[in-house]
Amino acid sequence: MVFIAAALLLLLLSGLCALFLNNRPAVAAALCATACIASCLAALFPVFAVFFSGREMSFDLLWPAAGGLRLFLVLDRLSAFFLVPVLLLSALAALYGWGYLRRERNSESCGRQWFFFNMLVASMLAVFLAADGLIFLLCWEMMALSSFFLVVSRDEEESVRRAGFIYLAASHCGTAALFVMFAFLSAAGISGGFWNSAAFPGPDVGVLRVLLLSLGIFGFGMKAGFMPFHFWLPRAHPAAPSHVSALMSGIMIKAGIYGILRMFSVAGVTDAWCGAALIIAGICSGILAMLSALNRRDTKSVLAYSSIENIGIICMGTGLAVYAASCGGTLVCLLALSGALLHLFNHAFFKGLLFMAAGAAGKSCGSRDPDALGGCAKALPVTSSSFFLGAAAASGVPLLNGFPGKFLIYLAAFCGLQLKGSGLLLPSTAVIVGLSLSGCLSLACFTGLSGIIFLGKPRSCAGRPEEYSALMGAAMISAAAVCLFLTFAAPLLSFSLCGAVSAVFASTDTASASGLADRLAPLSCASAWVFVLIAAALAAGRLLLRRRKVSFGETWNCAYAAADARMQYTSASFFYPLSRTFTFFNVRKSPAAVSKTTFFPGEYEGYSSRRIGVFRTLLSGIAAKLEFSLSCLRWLQQGRLHIYIMYIMTALLALLLWKVR
Repeated sequence: MVFIAAALLLLLLSGLCALFLNNRPAVAAALCATACIASCLAALFPVFAVFFSGREMSFDLLWPAAGGLRLFLVLDRLSAFFLVPVLLLSALAALYGWGYLRRERNSESCGRQWFFFNMLVASMLAVFLAADGLIFLLCWEMMALSSFFLVVSRDEEESVRRAGFIYLAASHCGTAALFVMFAFLSAAGISGGFWNSAAFPGPDVGVLRVLLLSLGIFGFGMKAGFMPFHFWLPRAHPAAPSHVSALMSGIMIKAGIYGILRMFSVAGVTDAWCGAALIIAGICSGILAMLSALNRRDTKSVLAYSSIENIGIICMGTGLAVYAASCGGTLVCLLALSGALLHLFNHAFFKGLLFMAAGAAGKSCGSRDPDALGGCAKALPVTSSSFFLGAAAASGVPLLNGFPGKFLIYLAAFCGLQLKGSGLLLPSTAVIVGLSLSGCLSLACFTGLSGIIFLGKPRSCAGRPEEYSALMGAAMISAAAVCLFLTFAAPLLSFSLCGAVSAVFASTDTASASGLADRLAPLSCASAWVFVLIAAALAAGRLLLRRRKVSFGETWNCAYAAADARMQYTSASFFYPLSRTFTFFNVRKSPAAVSKTTFFPGEYEGYSSRRIGVFRTLLSGIAAKLEFSLSCLRWLQQGRLHIYIMYIMTALLALLLWKVR
């Protein structure tokens, strides 16, 4: 734990130094990026030790001067499994951010951005280590605030400010629910509160147990971003800088999944309704998120909806595992949760790679609108190759690291179908249908997005774009290498997967690791052989064409003699069949009728509209009723500072009297 303490200290000190180097942004960027990379690499030593051995480490410090505040950190198998992608992706995001902000040297907010970036990394590291309720909530709030200030770093735009405040409100709603849950648990009088299983009410205390589990799912689910708590995510991620979006989508939203798993580990999962709720939320997130991504005019917004879809996949696996654990299906529980955790591990890297590539393309071409780009593949070879690789992994192509986790969840669902009389028939069928439909929609979405941005002819990109920064290219290449490595390394993670599952469900032991590795080994071997065959075919092609004259020509363009960029597919035309299929969700308005009295009508503008989602309608109605109910308290908002100070003093006095009574 010494390395982790040193990493936290280095992150905090380098972030504070960046505030004093605000007028020298290049020095601040070099200092903070280097410190972040060094801190992540240093913290990897104890994390890898627990990750591969399963031995637990802890750090316990009582601070009497602060009223008996206890700093209790624990590095166990579950937290180590989450911390590996946290540290690796944070180092890559810092390297990418160094190049991403390099040309913004005149920006006055550069030092502040690096301060909050290092605070975000430090708070995420502490969240996955905190074993005391108060320290956990403190680090959770630090994570929310630091990410908020990063989201609104370009606050001169109204859309950015609006996205930031929506995210802040959503985060604090979730945090308020967690505060209530922790307050109930602290009444048990047990040190550590939330992390101690003795503090959580058992099945015999039905109403209180359901209330606490509901508060936990709401509070942690708001951070995870699955439906219906997803509304902040497609707004906040496009507003943030790309390296911050990669960190938030790849890592930060996983803190919500970590909190849910921790809650289940201390509660003792005997509640089938929790599994059913997660399965329903996962299916809605997986399907509706990809339908919402169609026709989006912002690449990062599409990737944000894809994150919701992948969180939905993780929720499906987790929900099936919880349901199976309540029904006694040990094998189904192991396979489902292992698949969810493996997909969570892989998603961190391929989604981080996608956000990095999208940010690099936007910086090079000056736009994130897919319909304004096109033909960037040859001019941006590193960016386009990285995006293609990440898109294929996000689509669940079997050869890449986005598939093994889904494969285990599919396997768990089919095993559940075979357990007759266990009650797993309906949830297993729902998971299979949800995974299949969301996977098909994801494949269609990323096929269209990749082709529209990088293939064809340039649409409105001024000049020939170039790679924006070598540091950004190095970060993308490293993330792509990790994705390729994880394609073949899934069997090597079987011991850590089983250890993480046993930390949640005590009935599962690490002896099942060999069986899990046997199920993953054929998949990895098949992927390796396919990659070898592809490499051999490419090498043979280059060898055969080495002494021949190769000529290049236009791609077949349906016999058009002079095809231009206006004749290419746009996102609206590419996704039109899907939009027509799912008319209950996407509605397109027809353009104004063209007069038939002339052969060459003038220009006219068509437009499309999207039906407001049921979740947005529900939340808007709740917000309107809440605003009406609280309107009677508006007299408290006087707009005078001394009145607000009086409110604070009154609250402090009331708390003091309650404490000494």
